[in-house]
Amino acid sequence: MFRFTIRRILSYTDWIFDNPKSPSFKTKLWRISTKFFLCPRNRKLYDFQNYLPKFPLQKLEDTISKYLTSVRPLLSKEKYDKHEELARTFLQEEGLELQKELVIRHKSTDNYVSEYWTDYAYLAAGRRSMNPTDNTSPNPGLMINTSVALHCPFGTPQNFRQASRAASLSHLLMYYRYLIQTGNYSPFALPGTNLPLCSEQYRKLYNFTRVPSKSPLDRELVSPGIETGYVIVYNEGRYYKVDYIKDQRLVSPRQLEKVFLAILADDSPVRDADKMLPSFTAGDREVWADFREKYLSNGQNRKNMRYIDECAFVIVLDPEERYIGKIPTFIMDPEKNPYPKTEADHLSMFAASILHGNGHNRWMDKSINLVVFKTGLFGYTVEHTASDAPPFVQVVDSLNVIEMDYFVGTNYPVPLWVDRKLVNREKTRYNEQGYINDDSDPVPAVCTKLEWNFNEEAEERIITQAALTLGYTKSVQIKYSVFDRFGSFRMKELKMSPDAYVQLAIQLAYFKDQKEFALTYESGLTRLFKLGRTEAIRSLTEESCQFVRAMVEDEIDSYKAYKLLQSAGKAHAMIVKNAMVGKGFDRHLFALYITSKLKGENSEFLESALSIPYTISTSQVPLNQIGINKARPDVTCIGGGFGPVTKHGYGIAYFFHGDNSMAFHVTSFNESQRTDAVRFYNLLAESLTQIETICSTALRLTAAECIKGRRRIISYKDSLSFSQD
Repeated sequence: MFRFTIRRILSYTDWIFDNPKSPSFKTKLWRISTKFFLCPRNRKLYDFQNYLPKFPLQKLEDTISKYLTSVRPLLSKEKYDKHEELARTFLQEEGLELQKELVIRHKSTDNYVSEYWTDYAYLAAGRRSMNPTDNTSPNPGLMINTSVALHCPFGTPQNFRQASRAASLSHLLMYYRYLIQTGNYSPFALPGTNLPLCSEQYRKLYNFTRVPSKSPLDRELVSPGIETGYVIVYNEGRYYKVDYIKDQRLVSPRQLEKVFLAILADDSPVRDADKMLPSFTAGDREVWADFREKYLSNGQNRKNMRYIDECAFVIVLDPEERYIGKIPTFIMDPEKNPYPKTEADHLSMFAASILHGNGHNRWMDKSINLVVFKTGLFGYTVEHTASDAPPFVQVVDSLNVIEMDYFVGTNYPVPLWVDRKLVNREKTRYNEQGYINDDSDPVPAVCTKLEWNFNEEAEERIITQAALTLGYTKSVQIKYSVFDRFGSFRMKELKMSPDAYVQLAIQLAYFKDQKEFALTYESGLTRLFKLGRTEAIRSLTEESCQFVRAMVEDEIDSYKAYKLLQSAGKAHAMIVKNAMVGKGFDRHLFALYITSKLKGENSEFLESALSIPYTISTSQVPLNQIGINKARPDVTCIGGGFGPVTKHGYGIAYFFHGDNSMAFHVTSFNESQRTDAVRFYNLLAESLTQIETICSTALRLTAAECIKGRRRIISYKDSLSFSQD
C-alpha cells in the first residue's frame, strides 16, 4: 500500500498547471500527501529511485502540432507550408510505424529516450565524420563541444597557496564521493516541493571516463569502489597517482597538502610529449582511439591509462596566474606582465582557462577535472556525458560552505546536503599563513609518479595534435561579465519570472545583433521521471517575436510593450511546465529520428525537422541550491559556461547571484563573421536595461489612465537608459 501511494503521488503532474493561490481539491490533497509521505528529513540518495514514474511517451499528433507551432516564427509561409505538408504525410505513413516501435520501447524500458540520448547526443559526438555540415561546430572533440565549466566562489581568496587549496578541495570532493557511493548523501528535491528527483546521474559523477572508440560511439567506463579511491594529478607534464584512502579511511587534508607541496617542488625535466599527451582527449575521438590502440595499449603506458581511466577525478595544477574581482596593483602594469588591464577581461580569461585551458592540460575524458591555479583560484572542467550540471553544482555548493568557513563563528543552520561531520564553528579551514589548519591525522598519503614511454613517431603525433587543439582554444571567443544594475528581485517586482525575463532579453539582443530570429534552446529539467535528464525549451515563440518587434520601434508604446512582455512570459512559462512534466516534444522527435535510422529508413520530415540548428543555446543552473544564508553571497560560485553548438551561434549561460545581480557567460566562434560574444553581451545588457525601463514606465500608469486608453510613449533612445524606481 505504501509503495502504491508513493507511486501515485509521484505520478501526479496536474499540480504544476494549477494556480498556487487557488489550487484544485485534488492538488490540495496531493500537497498534504507529499508533506506526509515525502518528508526530506533523513532521506537518502536512492530511497525513491525505484518509485519514480516512467518518462511519458506523447501522442504523435500532439508532438507534431507542438513542433509546427515552434517553427512558425522562423519560417516563411512557403517553407512553413512545406513543413506542414511533410508533417501531414509523416503522420499518415512512416510516423505510425515509428511510434509503434517507441510504444514497445516505452513499455520495456524505464525511459524510452535516455539510452538514445546518451549514445547519440553525447557518445557519438566529437567526431569530424559525424559533423560534416558547414553550420556545425568548426572543432571536433569534446573540448568546447560537450565539456562545460564551473567556477569558484567570488569570495575565494586570491594569491592563496596552490597546494593547500588543491588538498582541501580534493579531500572534500573525495568525502562527498564516499557519501554518494554509499547512498548517504541527501537527495535534492524540486525547489518549493518535497518531490524527489532522479538520482541516477550521481552514480557517474566520480570514477567516470569516456573511452574513445573507432566505432560510431564512445564507451562509458564507471569504476566505483575503495580500490579506485585515488586521483591523478597533472602538473605541467608530470603525472602522479595519489591514494586518498588508506586502511579504509580518507587521508587528512594536511597530509594531502604535504603531497601537493612535494609535487609542486618536483622540477625534474619534462618531455613535450608527456606535457601534451592530454591534447588527444580534446580532439577527434577516432584519432584519439587510434593513438591509444597503437601507443598506449602495452607495458607501462597501458598501466598508466588504466590508472587514469579508473581514477575518481583528475586534478590539474595550472601554473597560470588567474584573478577575479579586485586585481592586485602589479597585475595592472602592462610592462610587468601580459594580462589585460580591466577586471572584466580578467574574468573572461579565467572563464576561458576553466573551459579549455591551453588545449593540452585538461584530461577531457574524465567527468571531473579540478583545476587549481597558482593564485589558489579554482574551477571545474566537467565532461557532460556523465551528468547534467545540477547534481554536480549541488555537490560543489555543499563543499564551498566548508571551504569558505561559512559556519565559523556563526549559528547558521546546517543544510541537509552538508554533512555535519565537516562543520566546524570554531576553527578556520586555513591558518594565517594559508596552510591547512589541521594536524589530526599522522597517516601519510601515498603518491606514485607515472612515467610514459613514447617512441619518436608517437612524440611527433602528440606534438602535431597539441598544435591542433591549441588552435581550437583560440577559435572560441568568451565574454564573462557580471550584470549588477538589478537582478531577480527587481524582475519579480515587475511581475515577471526572472528566467522568462532573461530569455526575452536574449531574444531582443539577438534580433538587434542579427536583424532576424533564431531557434533557441533552453535546458529544461525532466528528473521528476526515472532516468530523466533534460528536455528542450524552445524560447522563441510567436509571442516573443511580437514583443521584440514592439521594442525596436522608433517610438515605443510602453503599455503595449509591457502587455506583450507579459503574454510572452506566460507562453514561456507554459512551455517550461510542459517540459518538466514530460509534455515537451524535442526528445520525442529525437527518439523517432534515431528509431528511423536504426531501421535503415530515411524520413524526409524528421530530417527536415532536426536540420534546423539551435543557433542560440542557453542554460540557467540555479546556484545556492542548498539554501546558503543570503548574508554570504560570496560563498556561491561565480557560475560557469559552455561553447556554442553551431558555427554561427551563441552559447549563453546565466546565473542569478542573490537578488540583485547576474552573471553571463557568452561564447561564439571567431571563425564566424556574423557573431561576436562581446558585442552580444553588450546588446544583452542593453536589452535587460531597456525592458526594465519600459516596464517601469508602463507600471506608472494608473488604472484610470489605462481605462481611458492613455499610453506613455517613449523613444527608443530613451528606453535604453536605466530608470529603476
